[in-house]
Amino acid sequence: MNIKHILTSIMFVFILPLRGFSCDCPIPVEPGSMAKTNWGLASVVVTASVSQVTDIDRRESEVYEIGKGKYVKTFYDTQITDFQTIRVWKGIVGKKLKTKINIRCCNCGFTFTEKDEYILYLSGPDKEGYYKANSCSGTKLLQSAAEEEIEYLNNNGHTRP
Repeated sequence: MNIKHILTSIMFVFILPLRGFSCDCPIPVEPGSMAKTNWGLASVVVTASVSQVTDIDRRESEVYEIGKGKYVKTFYDTQITDFQTIRVWKGIVGKKLKTKINIRCCNCGFTFTEKDEYILYLSGPDKEGYYKANSCSGTKLLQSAAEEEIEYLNNNGHTRP
């Protein structure tokens, strides 16, 4: 077997199946229309600061890492995040809101970091009062938002602190 066949086999066995484990987000037809698409799909659009992150649904799994060998590692499948609302562009929310998101591998969950500020494109709330976001919803760190996105939000939403 030559090197070309070996590389092709590796690609089919190891690389192509990974596509099934990733998140595929829809891409808008019009270039630059992502903010409009995200806006249309969200029930709430806000800027908010993370006050607390709580990991729940703990599980342990045996893993192997080069240099460490085999050991048991703790994972969490769900994250509850408490936010302080800074600015509301769409929807009706109070000064505080919560998300409950499945962050387990390949579910497109979005993880948050305490004290960071985000633009949140949310759906919900559910019957327990939690909102949802995912990696396809447009939610992002505030500092990574493009000027065009902020301009779109300012022009199309109510800007209530």
